[in-house]
This record gives sequence, C-alpha cells and structure tokens, in this order.
Amino acid sequence: MRSVPVLLVFLLIGLFFYFGINKFELPKSFLFQKTLETKGIVKQVKLTRGIKGYMYEQVTYEYQVNDSVYIDIFKAGQREGHQFVGDHLLIKYSVKKPGKNEVIGFYRDSELRKKKQIKTSNKTN
Repeated sequence: MRSVPVLLVFLLIGLFFYFGINKFELPKSFLFQKTLETKGIVKQVKLTRGIKGYMYEQVTYEYQVNDSVYIDIFKAGQREGHQFVGDHLLIKYSVKKPGKNEVIGFYRDSELRKKKQIKTSNKTN
C-alpha cells in the first residue's frame, strides 16, 4: 500500500525535472503528422528573466511556407547558444498546420556575428 504514494512522488519529481530542463515548456509533438523542414531567420533578440532569476534570450523568428509568413518565439539558453539578428534557423513544421513548428538547428552566419568574430580576432593579434 505504501509503495503507490512513493512511486507517485518519484513520478512527479521526474516530471518536474523534465519540464525544468526544457524551461517549463510543453514538448511539441508531431506524432502521426507529416512534417517538412525550412529555413527561418532571427528577427529580434531580447533578454528575459527565467525561473530563479536566470536570464534567457527571447528570440523572435520568422519562416515562410507557401507564400505565408509565420512568426514565433523561443527561449535560447546555454544549450542553444547566443543568437544574433540575422542568424538562420532550421525549422520543422507540420504540413497541415504550418504554425506548429519546432526549431531543430542553428546556422551561425549573421553579419553581426561575423563582425564580432573579426573584432575579437583583432584584439588577440
């Protein structure tokens, strides 16, 4: 009898850690849906406070599917790395609902990023 509440507590703790690692966002699932990939571009980056006062970048990006432009937001932390305006993203989206998307890759190719790398390389020389 006592093992059921203990298992329930461990399950709840596990779920809390899972959502904590994913910044308390629900996972986007594409089960049984046809998906395609496209490139998106970062339009705006601003700092926002997360849980326990940690700072995250709130990244606004847009991508195009069949002459329609979609805009969405994600939080970039240490796992995603620092984002710059103009960086390109690889986005997976649902064919039936193109507004349902997930960022699955990052291209580090913005002009601002290149300028910053040149400045840091000049400092070391």
